[in-house]
Amino acid sequence: MLHEKLKEAVRAFMEFSKSVLREFSIRLRDTMVKYLADSPDVRNAAHTMKVFARPFLENRQFDKGSKELDRLTSNFPSVLE
Repeated sequence: MLHEKLKEAVRAFMEFSKSVLREFSIRLRDTMVKYLADSPDVRNAAHTMKVFARPFLENRQFDKGSKELDRLTSNFPSVLE
């Protein structure tokens, strides 16, 4: 189950990174939150997502996605509410 959530979260991260969106859409954010919420260490889980997505993204795309994911994890308790 966790494996599927990670796979979907990485796909959502890559989809955002390659898009013209400036912030996560509700669908993309919810997909990532489902994976992150199951982890005792949210920042480590976010790092794992980045590691798996990195080979498929250009530098600019990776930076864009990483910044938005960092923003999401920095406020994670409020995101869950």
